[in-house]
Amino acid sequence: MDNKAERILQTSVKYPTAEAEIKVILNAVNARSVVYQHIMQQIKNDDIFVISSPISQTVSFAEANINRVSVFEMSGKAKKMISQVGEEISSYLFK
Repeated sequence: MDNKAERILQTSVKYPTAEAEIKVILNAVNARSVVYQHIMQQIKNDDIFVISSPISQTVSFAEANINRVSVFEMSGKAKKMISQVGEEISSYLFK
């Protein structure tokens, strides 16, 4: 039995009524960093599903925090990233 199948079996025995799937969102991503590349390789090796919309580091998050507003009240990359994550999560929940 492969690693993923074994984990699913263990989960179904421990939580017999659970039908949840685990999906990972990467936060504070710098896609050009070596660390990120290593993390992505390890996640791939472990057969862990990562949504395709990572949340990268951007000034918009800090500005929103300082100004005590939501990133949705600002224009910038953060608003777009959070919207994309929300849309992707929705697509898994309501398929």
